[in-house]
Amino acid sequence: MTWKKTAAAILFVLGGVVVGATPGAARNTPYMFKFADALNDASFAGQLPTDVIFFFATQQPAKPGASLGEVEVQLKRKKSGQSDEVNCRTALMSALGQLRDKAVAAGGNAVGGVVSYYKKTISGTETEYECHAGATGGVVALKGTILKIDR
Repeated sequence: MTWKKTAAAILFVLGGVVVGATPGAARNTPYMFKFADALNDASFAGQLPTDVIFFFATQQPAKPGASLGEVEVQLKRKKSGQSDEVNCRTALMSALGQLRDKAVAAGGNAVGGVVSYYKKTISGTETEYECHAGATGGVVALKGTILKIDR
């Protein structure tokens, strides 16, 4: 093989690698799902923390409590072969679990103002959260304020 053919073969292979590795090749589908659908899903029964109360978006506790600081979490659940919605529900439940852990560690018993926070952009409502799904799973990012409230 001549050096020109060798160089052409190398460029062809490298060109294929570069094209195959472009960011556009990855899927990142945004969704808005209902909190209630995930929280009421029987397959997640018992997974939602009960020692910490969550207030979504503008929901407020009946009696205001002490603010113990803001908290952010981002969870990616890698589950090939599952639907995007199942992957997103799994990521949501894990993210809520992490919010719970951080609240307890800070001395709190609630997390208020919980909103979606994907790429540090607030979205979601009192009833919906944002999830981004790809070929390998779903990503949920949440932000909220740790609270110490009277129960």
